[in-house]
Amino acid sequence: MTNRTESLLERFNVIVNLGGQVPCVVMLYTGRTKVIGRIISGEAYLSAMSEKFRALCSYSKKTEAVEAVEKIAETINDMARTQYSEEAVSQRRGHEEFIYLTNARISDGENSDNLDYWCGRLSAIDGFSLHFGSPTEFAALTGGI
Repeated sequence: MTNRTESLLERFNVIVNLGGQVPCVVMLYTGRTKVIGRIISGEAYLSAMSEKFRALCSYSKKTEAVEAVEKIAETINDMARTQYSEEAVSQRRGHEEFIYLTNARISDGENSDNLDYWCGRLSAIDGFSLHFGSPTEFAALTGGI
């Protein structure tokens, strides 16, 4: 990795991955796509994904497929604990690969969709803007992206 200064967006990412909060809504620009949401930690994102997989299993009889999905949920949960422990985050400070959003809205200019969670590669982000209000207010200010 090259020696470079951490960007503001990367610092926000480190803050949330160490258990803090960024009290604003962010709009990320990735090519023609815009994504609005609140930054969450990688641990919160992976834990939420694990719970989504577990929820799929709660309505089904025990089968090999259900057991496989439960194993995926367990693996994701383990990743959340190990990859986003305070020690692991501190060791890679400034070198996070992904950013995670919750209550996200994504738009390519023609279509838009609301998402519970969104994950993107930091290196793919062209720019960002901040809003210190709700995602709904921000979407209204930006034409509903």
